[in-house]
Amino acid sequence: MTSTWSPRIPVRSTTNWPYVIAAIPTVAALVFFALLAYAWVFAHALKPHSVDCAETEPFFGGSMPPGATEVVCTNTRGFMDQAYDADFRLPRERLADRLTAAFPRLRVSQSCKADLCLHNRPDEQRNDELSSYMEVTVTYQRDDTALIHIAAYNV
Repeated sequence: MTSTWSPRIPVRSTTNWPYVIAAIPTVAALVFFALLAYAWVFAHALKPHSVDCAETEPFFGGSMPPGATEVVCTNTRGFMDQAYDADFRLPRERLADRLTAAFPRLRVSQSCKADLCLHNRPDEQRNDELSSYMEVTVTYQRDDTALIHIAAYNV
């Protein structure tokens, strides 16, 4: 009986190992610089920046009260949320009434570390344009004015 066995001829590798080895640090460097660019863009894009107060009004659910001075509105959004702040000065006279007239969602809060605080009702019906939470803190000044800070954001 004759055997059909014959020795196998080794197959030569077609992989160019020097190129593969050189590609590993190249790809790692490209990924590193891509992540660095991504972080830089988002760090600058998400920095708080001043905006026109007309942009904040639909989010606040009202408009700046008449007589407000030194008005500064800021977009303080994060990566996945929307948030605005507003700072302005108003005369102290009938301040709570003026603020609730300008922002009808607000109610005076009894627990407050500032001179006056207002919040929205947490159970209120809202649309997608309104903030889910809005807080107003008032600090009285000596010259019969008040500094008002509004912070509003979506959770």
